[in-house]
Amino acid sequence: ISSQDSMFFQWNLRKSKFTSCYIDSVIPTPEDGHAANKTYTSSGSLTQIQIWNVTTPTGTMRSLSWNSRPQRNAPMGTVAFLPEKDKIE
Repeated sequence: ISSQDSMFFQWNLRKSKFTSCYIDSVIPTPEDGHAANKTYTSSGSLTQIQIWNVTTPTGTMRSLSWNSRPQRNAPMGTVAFLPEKDKIE
């Protein structure tokens, strides 16, 4: 993970009475990550991850690739990737 990386998450929602969602992420401790054979490396601060509102594609989007990714519209905020023990509820 670095300041030059971009990542998009795509999911489809059925019609619902809910108008917003909550995204929660937990970064495992290095020990837990090694035990599960999963690791990551990072550079820079992981406390200022940007969240962006992006364009809505026209038509049905069946897959997402670098070439078909939505354009950024406006920043929505920032999040911090913290170890689970440091999370603020």
